[in-house]
Amino acid sequence: MASIASSQTVRWWEKVEEPTTVWQALLTDDGLEYYVNTETNQTTWEKPEELMTPEEINAQGTWLWSPDTVNVYVPAKLISSRGKKNKVQREDGTEETVNKDQCMPCMRSWLQRVVPDLTLLDDMGAPLILHNLRRRFEEKSEIYTNVGNILISINPYKRLPLYTKEEVHRYSTRKFGQELPPHVFNIAYDSYYGLTSFQSLQSIIISGESGAGKTEATKQCLQYLAAVAGSRTGVENKILKANPVLEAFGNAKTIRNDNSSRFGKYIEIYFDGSGKICGSATENYLLEKIRVVQPAKDERNFHIFYQLIKAASPDLLNKLGLNGKTAKDFDYLKACTDVPTLDDVSDFKEVEDAFKELEFKRTDEEVIGLYAIVAAIMHLGNIRFIEGKPDEGKVSPTSIPCLEAAAKCLNVDKDTLGESLVTRTLRIRGSQGGDTKCATTPDQAASARDALCKFVYGRMFDWLISRVNKAMGGQKQRLYIGILDIFGFEIFKHNSFEQLCINFTNEMLQQHFNENTFKLEERVYNEEGIEWDHIDFIDNAPMIDLITKKTVGILPILDEELKVPQGSDKGFLRKLGDFQKKSDIFQFTRKDPMNFLVKHYAGEVEYDGRNFLDKNRDTLSADMVEMLQTSKHALVNVLYPPEESVSSSDRKSSLGKQFRGQLKELMGQLNRTSPHYIRCIKPNDSKTPLKFIPRNCYEQLTYSGVFEAVAIRKQGFPFRLRHKEFAERYCKITQGAVTINDGDMKSVCRAIIKHLKLNSSKNVQVGKSRVLYRAMEYRQLELDWSIINKNETITKNLARLVRVDHQNLSESEKEKYVIELADAVREADIFRVKSSDAEKGRALLERFVEERMDPKTKRLLSEAKNAMDRDKLETVLAHCDREGYLTKLVRECREMYENICDAEAAIAVATAQLREDFLEKALQMCEDFGYTAQIVERTKALLKALRKVRQGFKQVWGKAPKYNYKTLKKILKHCDENGLQNLSDYRDGITLYRKLEKARKILTAAYDAVDEAQLEKAVEYAAQKIYNGTEYKCQLQSDCKSLLAHVRKINKETEKALKQCIEDQVRVVVAAAKAINLKTKGIRKLRRLIEGPYSDFLEEQFNCAKKCKDDDRAIRVAVLRKNEMVADGDSSGLLDLVKFQGLKDPMNWAKEKWFGNKALLASRMLCFQTAAIHSPLTKSVCSGFDKDHVKLMKKYALNNFETVQKYMAQRNSTHMPQRLEELLTSCNKHSELRDEAYIAIMKQCTDNEKLADALPRALELLALCLTVFPPSPEFQDHLEMFIRRRDYKKYVKKTNAAFLLSRIVYKGPVAEGKVPKRGDYDGTNMHDGRKCKEHAAGDVLKSRLDLKKSVEPEYTRKNASWSDLRLRRGSVGEEVLKDISREW
Repeated sequence: MASIASSQTVRWWEKVEEPTTVWQALLTDDGLEYYVNTETNQTTWEKPEELMTPEEINAQGTWLWSPDTVNVYVPAKLISSRGKKNKVQREDGTEETVNKDQCMPCMRSWLQRVVPDLTLLDDMGAPLILHNLRRRFEEKSEIYTNVGNILISINPYKRLPLYTKEEVHRYSTRKFGQELPPHVFNIAYDSYYGLTSFQSLQSIIISGESGAGKTEATKQCLQYLAAVAGSRTGVENKILKANPVLEAFGNAKTIRNDNSSRFGKYIEIYFDGSGKICGSATENYLLEKIRVVQPAKDERNFHIFYQLIKAASPDLLNKLGLNGKTAKDFDYLKACTDVPTLDDVSDFKEVEDAFKELEFKRTDEEVIGLYAIVAAIMHLGNIRFIEGKPDEGKVSPTSIPCLEAAAKCLNVDKDTLGESLVTRTLRIRGSQGGDTKCATTPDQAASARDALCKFVYGRMFDWLISRVNKAMGGQKQRLYIGILDIFGFEIFKHNSFEQLCINFTNEMLQQHFNENTFKLEERVYNEEGIEWDHIDFIDNAPMIDLITKKTVGILPILDEELKVPQGSDKGFLRKLGDFQKKSDIFQFTRKDPMNFLVKHYAGEVEYDGRNFLDKNRDTLSADMVEMLQTSKHALVNVLYPPEESVSSSDRKSSLGKQFRGQLKELMGQLNRTSPHYIRCIKPNDSKTPLKFIPRNCYEQLTYSGVFEAVAIRKQGFPFRLRHKEFAERYCKITQGAVTINDGDMKSVCRAIIKHLKLNSSKNVQVGKSRVLYRAMEYRQLELDWSIINKNETITKNLARLVRVDHQNLSESEKEKYVIELADAVREADIFRVKSSDAEKGRALLERFVEERMDPKTKRLLSEAKNAMDRDKLETVLAHCDREGYLTKLVRECREMYENICDAEAAIAVATAQLREDFLEKALQMCEDFGYTAQIVERTKALLKALRKVRQGFKQVWGKAPKYNYKTLKKILKHCDENGLQNLSDYRDGITLYRKLEKARKILTAAYDAVDEAQLEKAVEYAAQKIYNGTEYKCQLQSDCKSLLAHVRKINKETEKALKQCIEDQVRVVVAAAKAINLKTKGIRKLRRLIEGPYSDFLEEQFNCAKKCKDDDRAIRVAVLRKNEMVADGDSSGLLDLVKFQGLKDPMNWAKEKWFGNKALLASRMLCFQTAAIHSPLTKSVCSGFDKDHVKLMKKYALNNFETVQKYMAQRNSTHMPQRLEELLTSCNKHSELRDEAYIAIMKQCTDNEKLADALPRALELLALCLTVFPPSPEFQDHLEMFIRRRDYKKYVKKTNAAFLLSRIVYKGPVAEGKVPKRGDYDGTNMHDGRKCKEHAAGDVLKSRLDLKKSVEPEYTRKNASWSDLRLRRGSVGEEVLKDISREW
């Protein structure tokens, strides 16, 4: 057997970029595109890059399904990911940020494949399923798609050529095992085949919204069955003719759909023993009777109400009491009257025509009777009830016309009708008095009216179904195919009792689907005896129990609440909550206690529990039944025969109970059949042809369980062929390694699987009669089969052509033959087919061409070959291709051309990759066949430049981390000049260079700015890993680090200086900042202190010392402040002692003495005197209201003056310790004596002839006083001035009086216990005879002077953190860069 492409070694440059000529796009039998490498036989579903458009190449990367409000999910390329967010780019170029948890994985290649069976998809996610369905629908108008044996049908809203006689014939005559595209005919075929071959009852379950195409699917099933089985009665046409009637009475406008079927329809097609259709019957299930009296907001009642009032003839309207009325005049209709998509007038005409075709009588017994009942319900809905007597309802007088009209339509007595609405008869068993009539309240009467309407409409609809069945003809047979057309799952914004019933129906159907589908799968696996894992699927048994389980289910609890006298919705919900509080699928909502959530298989639904009780109530009193039995109306008599007795249980059956009974009956019917499933999808609400709205379809696919079905089908083995079919189809793939005669079919299948190296233990299983395999293996098998099939087709075509007797062909025939042979040889060349027939074909074609080739072409071929000119070779070879020339010279030229193309392709790859070995190989290729074009010279120059650049980069990288940016700049410039920008080192180098430049700019700017934050950022940036895990290091970086440390130190000390304000500290910090030009807010503030008045600086120091509680420093600063204050003396004389305001007037003081010269005495008041003073010198001593106290103070003052005189040796004394104690104690205790004592000392130093002897004693005593008590604030400055007299400076310094004064003023008087006592003095050493010795109190005073604290300490590293700033920082040097190579 010939083969496509021998196993050649892939050329070295093709490993990087394979030439486009070896890849070809082919199609499988299913129409799926795949790709084959004609040289290596490699196959792939992924589109090779060589076949991609530029847009497709640009779209490569990581892709995701991104959420979208309109399309649900759209493919998007991942740009970046951070935290919980993804930044993506959609196909239209827009960018957005989405949550990671909302995205789903996606491969770009997934989007290229469109498959007819969803189990063949690469991924089971909802986005890809939706994408596949949309592309099939919009691009190919393919409305059918399989999910294994389930059919998805999307309504195209236009006629498609899918149901022709040819299509029916194609599907009805297919061979066993033949695969045909998805179609509704497949479902019909499978059901009919199962019925006739195995005598097994069949059912086709068609579900979906109204407008999704369920009716059309039903019609096509019937059409197919009629075609293959033959119809004796034309029953399929009658069923379709009945549809307008059933839609008018059973369909309504809902929020989701304008023509929603509000009942389930089950059609049974009966077959006789020969497989012919012999009749049919329709059954209805779950009619939504509550809609008759309580349509939801923005929804309509059944269509017939609106059709009748809008389109009936005037005579009929007049007869029914509807003349001049509109839908808005009736309470049951006015919620919503008009729908743009519905034409009630036209639809009513269709109903009328259908009645005629179905042979309905236009009498009260049938058609007119139906209209009369509909009109009666409309009139009944307008009846109002008011309260007559207490708790007794009656018909409102304004409603009497409505009552009369309803009675007329029903042909009953109006009084009887009215009485049945407002009263009820109590029948008490065993009672002697008979029945008792009781009045009802207005609310009870309204409920009775609604029940009457629901009961009558429901029974009328049942009669209508039976009458339609009668029109069909035929009798029930043993064999039948059932077709179920039923409403789909509903989730609205507001969901009530009706949605609960509908959704529960779908829960039951889903359970039926799960059980039948997966039980069938498991039965097949068990019969085949293969190994398989149990298939998990969602078991919705808990959901069914939640709704129907006795005593605890929603519907049983609701029925039970109806029996409670005061039953209510709240009571129902309370009981439901008590029973279901531990349920995982039920819970109450937080926002509204009347709402509850139920987790259905299709999603979570929130139900409003309000009116559940009323909607479930379906009670019809015996009075009403008897009233209806009195009717003289023909149809009402049929519905309620006068002789018929209605049991109490029938009259009081709730809707929920009826619903469960009908559903149980329906499921029983289905369980007796083998089911087939069609899921109908409504692609848009506007009925636009071939318009696919993803959001609508996504919801419907979710509700119908398609996504779950796909996932479960892929878990099993969805593909299976009998042994013979598998062996015959795939044996050829082995190319002779396995033949059909190598044993029994099962062994052949195993040999094929082994040869193809399929995963036999997991994805492929050989059963007793079949081979079962999964989607991936199916696709691979089909790929390989398609390749071999293509090979065989080419080989057979060539074998046929080389055996043609071309000698006997006419010229025209020979021309056609040559063209056909050329096409076949060209195709064989493309796919590298090597066989004897292929070689014969090539040789034969060359002979034909040689005869026809003109001399000019031969000359051009020779010139192009000798010149090795690619363009000339391409041109002449193109001409040869157009003319069909294929000779030895053409082949040589083509070989030359291919060599040049290969060489240039190799050069292009080597140039793009910039690899030395590739360039060397490419140049060697050119040298091998002597190719010396300009491109070769350019390649040599490129190789030389590349080697030089690589050496340069090697040197740069070798100096890491001290990269030389100047050298790097030169290398990069060389790369730019020689086109080496694609070099990986260039990309790294340009990145490094930019980082170095940026780092240097940042460092330089930060160094010049001398800003801590900027320096920190600069140092941090420069410290990052700049290349290959290394940091950038240079002198500038070191200088910045050093400067940063220095700035941090200064800033830290600045903060301290602003807080402490130590003069040395401030001056050092400011000097250090000035040295480096550091300018901060803190530095500027400190500089203002230094450069401003020194007194302001001292005041700031004093305040900061106080805040820091540094008392000693505060006192020292205070001394400096006083020094500053009196530095220039008191030129104004304001601080002279005589100016002290606390002194007495001299004359008054003199007058206090009884004798003597008063003027002289007054003038000597503040001068030295040897005698005692006659009266205190200050006013404070003599002031006060307590005369005894004043007297005592005067005594102390006079004694203290004597003590001063005696201590200064101006008077004799032998008891100095005692006198000093009295002086210090009295002044410390009495503040009015303090200034008096200090003035006494100052007085005795004024005009003292012996001042040289007296002054040391005076200042010693003054210092002693200053260790105990302060002067008054008013006197303080006078005392300061005295101490700072220049002639006293020598003695003041010894006694430290200035410091003591500031300290005592700062701290205040000492505690009483700290005043020196007489025992503290050395009494024996204080006197020299009767005179007090000099330094008499020396030891006591010395212990209290604190000389160390009065002196500013020397600031060093031990006690001052800022002392380091006194050191000068070295100058910052510039980075010195040395060339690493003279070459650069």
